[in-house]
Amino acid sequence: MAAADQIVQIALAYNAQNITEIQPNDGWTNKQYQADMVSAGWYMGAEWCACAAILDWKKGYATNPSVWAHASRLVSLNSQQMARNFHADPVWPTSTNVPKLGAIVIWQAGHSATEGHAGIVVAINGNQFTSVEGNTTSTVRPNPIPGATEADGWTVAEHTHTIGQQHSTMKLNLDRFIYAIESYNPLVI
Repeated sequence: MAAADQIVQIALAYNAQNITEIQPNDGWTNKQYQADMVSAGWYMGAEWCACAAILDWKKGYATNPSVWAHASRLVSLNSQQMARNFHADPVWPTSTNVPKLGAIVIWQAGHSATEGHAGIVVAINGNQFTSVEGNTTSTVRPNPIPGATEADGWTVAEHTHTIGQQHSTMKLNLDRFIYAIESYNPLVI
């Protein structure tokens, strides 16, 4: 199975598990998810949307350790740094406006070099795409804390977005897609 397809299946499986954060950023009620996130680099108190995407990729590339070895040097728990790392790589493909299945999608808060959000592209329909995102919420899984907003994440959830528009609930700007690849040298997408 192609890495992108594997990554999509993993993201959708986590979405179906109803992952519940112990707020704020203190782990999860699902201890296997917590162990998986720690294995992907998460630590107590850290924001976790980028790590959720990293975990999907880490598991998706389990059968392709050479690609994961390269990707693991570029990933970052900071979504903005991760976007810069992959964009600066001389081979790894990214795009500012063309989604692909299994891609990590990065959003940016205004022009911030440090604040944003990440997810995994799991479906594409014309100029719309659906992503599975960690540290988010949705109308299906609202945050149980009184007064919490859509931006106050606590679960893994799907969102549908339109290219050229802000994040459908967090009002962040789309920065780029980091494509899932099959081979780094030579490049095979």
